[in-house]
Amino acid sequence: MTKKKAKPGSATVCPATSVIAAPGALVDGELVVELRGRILSRDDFWAAMSTACALPHWFGRNLDAWRDTLRGGISSALDAQPLVVRADAVGIFAPCERYGREIESIFASAAPRARLELSQPPRRAHRQAGS
Repeated sequence: MTKKKAKPGSATVCPATSVIAAPGALVDGELVVELRGRILSRDDFWAAMSTACALPHWFGRNLDAWRDTLRGGISSALDAQPLVVRADAVGIFAPCERYGREIESIFASAAPRARLELSQPPRRAHRQAGS
């Protein structure tokens, strides 16, 4: 399968399947950050957002800074199109993780400029002996 480079500093997109190989690709007029398949820590989340959203070096990597960023005026990439972040409900987004719930709340208050799509990670198929 051939891969086509997206905008500089963003992801590599596989056009035949529309699979985003790394965070930060433009898809149908939205900046899509694909984080599914990863168990994210806080640092992982902020690193992915900083890169994919072209955040300035002085970005605070905290909830207040993220709230301000989604309101606009900090990232030209986010000001130009809506943001969609896709992640699994594990790591910081596990149901018991308060920090992830706060990030979800910030996304909800930023709609329609931004949205967070959480999905259950695929379960590994286990084969039992003799079956």
